[in-house]
Amino acid sequence: MVLEILKHTPLWVYGLLLGLLYLGVAQSRPRQLSRPRALILPMVMVVLSALGLISSFGATALHLGLWLVGLAVTALVAGELFTLVKARYHAHSGQFHVEGSWLPLLLILGIFLTKYLVGVLSALHSQLLAEPAVVAILCLLYGVLSGLFLARARRLWRLARQPE
Repeated sequence: MVLEILKHTPLWVYGLLLGLLYLGVAQSRPRQLSRPRALILPMVMVVLSALGLISSFGATALHLGLWLVGLAVTALVAGELFTLVKARYHAHSGQFHVEGSWLPLLLILGIFLTKYLVGVLSALHSQLLAEPAVVAILCLLYGVLSGLFLARARRLWRLARQPE
């Protein structure tokens, strides 16, 4: 069954996966980032998550609301409880020195695999996507994954606002 699913996956999906893997692995290395560049990946992943949700379930108030609840609660809680980013901000250069982390790769793969799962379910078991509980869980999952990215960006933003 898994081989059949993989055989019927469009080639562009594999290209997208390779690009996302590269992006995630690049995040595992220490690097210097400007303020705008530090916010690009989290914002792109939040947008991709929202687009995945909208393309799968539509832009209804309920679906977007569940996504937003997952995003907001996770961003606030994770931002307060966890140090997701080991970084230093150098005000004189306006640059962050960010230690490498595998967490962004896991989050990127989480969003990709959620979208892939929804695609597989719609092709093989579309009746599941008509179940309100399944849709609610998937909407919340998209939001939670996005919220973790947002918590990471929020942590950097707060770091930049602290005096050295």
